[in-house]
Amino acid sequence: MTEKVRAPFFFNPLRSRLLWIFVAAHGAFALVLGDVMAFAPDEGGYLGIFNELYSRNFSFAGHLGWVGTTPTLYLQVVYLPAKLLTYLGIPTYLALRILAIALSTISVYLLLCIAKYQGSKEKFFSRALIAVLIIPTSFMWMSLSLREEFLYLGFSAFVTGLYLMNRTRSRPAMFLLTLGAFLVCYTKGYLFVALVFAAIALLLIRVILQRKLAMPLQYVALAILIPLIFAPATSRSLISAVAGQITGAQGALTASDGTGSSAPISSTSGSTSAAMLAAEVRANPNSLFSQLALKSKLVSPSTAPSTAPSTPTADLDKKRVDRLSLQPGHIRKPLTLITSSARFLFLPSPFIDNGSKFQNIGSYEEIIWWGLYLLVGFMIFRLIRSHRKIDDLFIWATTFSLFFIIISAVTEINVGTSLRHRSILLIPILAIILTCQISNEEVPVTSVSA
Repeated sequence: MTEKVRAPFFFNPLRSRLLWIFVAAHGAFALVLGDVMAFAPDEGGYLGIFNELYSRNFSFAGHLGWVGTTPTLYLQVVYLPAKLLTYLGIPTYLALRILAIALSTISVYLLLCIAKYQGSKEKFFSRALIAVLIIPTSFMWMSLSLREEFLYLGFSAFVTGLYLMNRTRSRPAMFLLTLGAFLVCYTKGYLFVALVFAAIALLLIRVILQRKLAMPLQYVALAILIPLIFAPATSRSLISAVAGQITGAQGALTASDGTGSSAPISSTSGSTSAAMLAAEVRANPNSLFSQLALKSKLVSPSTAPSTAPSTPTADLDKKRVDRLSLQPGHIRKPLTLITSSARFLFLPSPFIDNGSKFQNIGSYEEIIWWGLYLLVGFMIFRLIRSHRKIDDLFIWATTFSLFFIIISAVTEINVGTSLRHRSILLIPILAIILTCQISNEEVPVTSVSA
């Protein structure tokens, strides 16, 4: 008789052509860029923390990047591979970027494992994944030494754990769920709030429908509690932030850009400007990127600072920038939530002046985002019409996306950082597309004589 058995979930990543191309492209970008950090100005803050992280008297005071509630031991563990690379003579900035590329590669690998195990003949996920990987700004965040790569891995691990949890693979699922919860909780607390809210929504929906809390979902609850037990300071900070947003008191939840400041800033703060790029190129003239920028006249070789007085044109530019500064909404004012959510999802736009040359250039990637939004809507519509069983991963990914958009609507204050923060939404988008595809998880692999 023919016996159906499950195919192995994890595959050999060395046999994936996509992963090889991914690593080669990001590695080349990191090498060409050199020690120029204009595309992510706060990259230097993370580099400063790393340089002092393993010293005996390390303190977050005076550093921009990781918040003070992040456990030092956690950072020392996650940055250890980069530290080992520095002992081989690799520059610290490049060691951190190699770590970022490695973490991003693992994130993509985990999503590919789900797709291969699912065995769907449909091509929606593969096309969506290619679209995600070619978004220019997301490509940069996956290569630079920021916090985003830890979040990509955290959410990919959590998504993979949820997928495995309902497929009798509780041991690797529990590990991935806990790993994902740790990475998200200790990297950006407000995103962990969204993760927890989505998990609670999943638990409530399943309890209402099934009149009980199944064992796999108990593991999910345990996984999100473990990080809070090991980091009580983070727990208190999150509780205080959520309470502040609900009551309108100070200390409300903020999508910090790593500066520790909650003061309103312009729409381009935290993003690249022509002056910032020129300053970085002139400060690091030996990098390959700097040489190409100077030869192509993208940046002038002159080092004289501009002393031009304020002009009507300059004042108009300032008004244009301020017009695109995001005004945070509030949960007590639903209309402001809708407006702020729309700005978060659709700005910068290629159809308006976004306040800077780099914002205008980057706005054309919105076309890819709009395509992904349409694809997700189509997949959800098709799933509803098919009357298929709704997967736990689908419930979590959709509710997380909604909570994430709402939290972003009440916290984001400028287009520059919101564009980077929005890239986190790519993981649940891919998860939704995966769960909406028609799968074929069991395949016959051998014939066994009775």
